[in-house]
Amino acid sequence: MKSVGRRRNQDNRLSVLRRISETGGRRFDPEPLLQTAVAEVGAALATSRCFFYQVDSAGFVRMTHEYVSDAIQAIGVGTEILTPATYLARQTAQTVKTDDTQTDSRFGEAMNKQMFIDLSVKSALVTPVIFQETMFGLLGVHQCDRARPWSDDDVELIETVSSLLSMFMQSCRVFADQESQADVLARMNEDLSRLYVELAAKDAQIDKFMHLISHDLRAPVVAIQGLVDLLKKGYENSPPDSKPRRFLELILHSAEQITQLTSALLEYARLGQSSLSIAEVDTEALVRDIWQRLSITVPESELAVFGALPVVQADHSKLTQIFQNLLENAIKYRNQEVRLMVDVTCQETVDHWQFAVNDNGMGFHPNDAELLFDLFARLEQVRSKPGSGIGLASVMEIARLHGGTAWAVGRPGKGSTFYFSLSKKIIARPAFVAAKT
Repeated sequence: MKSVGRRRNQDNRLSVLRRISETGGRRFDPEPLLQTAVAEVGAALATSRCFFYQVDSAGFVRMTHEYVSDAIQAIGVGTEILTPATYLARQTAQTVKTDDTQTDSRFGEAMNKQMFIDLSVKSALVTPVIFQETMFGLLGVHQCDRARPWSDDDVELIETVSSLLSMFMQSCRVFADQESQADVLARMNEDLSRLYVELAAKDAQIDKFMHLISHDLRAPVVAIQGLVDLLKKGYENSPPDSKPRRFLELILHSAEQITQLTSALLEYARLGQSSLSIAEVDTEALVRDIWQRLSITVPESELAVFGALPVVQADHSKLTQIFQNLLENAIKYRNQEVRLMVDVTCQETVDHWQFAVNDNGMGFHPNDAELLFDLFARLEQVRSKPGSGIGLASVMEIARLHGGTAWAVGRPGKGSTFYFSLSKKIIARPAFVAAKT
């Protein structure tokens, strides 16, 4: 007879679990699942009351679902008052079984006994709903008409349902987190789309600006040069130092400066739109090759490379532009009274290569260090030297394209050191094409 009764209890428990699972499987929402769970457990155990207290993310506990049999007073959904057995289950994170609330020594205080009396609780069985140390709530039953000795089957049923609820509520939380992350990702995509549109609009403006430089601005300069050449023919027999010839030479010189400046500005504007072809670059071979070409104009000069320069991942043509600009500056702004000496070094950090080009040239005041990389910035002491004021700005822009930056240190008459860094993790990128407006 015992085996028959045991089998009947197992069948009953499986039926309860199946009905609860079917409810949860209809949609990813814990509400119908919990409502079904308290109704099924209450009916299966033939108890007076079955309830579920939910623990929120802040640790507050309140009853969210309740099932009561006929003629039994409901505690009330929304209450935050815990019966002594429920409180103990929450504190210990273990199942609490009390067959007789009035004789159980764990609830000997008068306040506890009175609360049981007020709610007509003769026996209680409460178990926490926990998944990997996260408590989602407490599932419990009350017997109100009599003291009831809870059987092992009773405890096994409520603990099995608790395990089922814990897994489902964890799944709901993960699903909610995924939906939240999907919403965040969707908003990020919207922001990126908006930024792309704004970038495309700005790039279209740059295109117009570049067109202005390359065509609309150059055209009148070419016209001026042509007219000046015609005027010069009328003064071919005039002395070289005559005012008309001097004025015409000044006009031609200014026109050539405008042409050079517009070419440099056009090249700088194109940097942000150009592609980045990443490949291995032997920086030592690159530096020596550039110096060999540039130092022809300064035979009494010396290049030193301290320590082997590394092979890096970079855009070869743009890295060439950096070194060429810095080495050209070392030659252009050299101290005429001493032999020019230039050295190039590199230090490796966790994420970057840090290059330094040091010279013994004119140097600059430390207060001017930040101005050097500004577009069109030219220091007072070098205004007589040829140049557009775009070279160092280009160095900074190329370094940024490579995930790095550029800076300088110097002293007047004591030389200068120009630094730039390259990230070790650079991704090739295609040229950005502005959206047509």
